[in-house]
Amino acid sequence: GGKWEPPAFVHSTVKKGSKGETVKAVQKALGAKADGVFGPGTEAAVIAWQKSRGLVPDGIVGKATLA
Repeated sequence: GGKWEPPAFVHSTVKKGSKGETVKAVQKALGAKADGVFGPGTEAAVIAWQKSRGLVPDGIVGKATLA
């Protein structure tokens, strides 16, 4: 981890429980299994990435994470 850059086309907030192509894009960018379901594993990967960037580790891919 640590090298992930959020996909430029992710415009909506995704979080635990979210599903779909946007979640798949985030998962691929994180190097996680891209199943399109934002579960505990994806949340943990997002939190780790947020911590590595000095962001609030909320596990939500939103405006701050995408900035």
